[in-house]
Amino acid sequence: MEISVEFTSIARILTGAKHVDLNVDPQTTYSQILDQIARLYPQLVGQLIDPQTHRFYASNLFSINGQRMLRDDEMDSCPSNGDRLIIMSLLAGG
Repeated sequence: MEISVEFTSIARILTGAKHVDLNVDPQTTYSQILDQIARLYPQLVGQLIDPQTHRFYASNLFSINGQRMLRDDEMDSCPSNGDRLIIMSLLAGG
């Protein structure tokens, strides 16, 4: 199955890429996709991806097809064929 991972903001700056297309098994979880991204783009580790847990730091997440944000407790579920996963960094200030 094919999915696309889109890089925005700091992820795009760090990777120097707009997106990457991946061919994964249908049983591949979002966590496993994040592991693949970390291997392909090690510059994200320590910046957006925690090197100890292999999960996003709290202010980073996947958006699925630009329609909803994926919660951390959903990382062990699987995307659908053709999904576009957008790596987003959410910043807050006051």
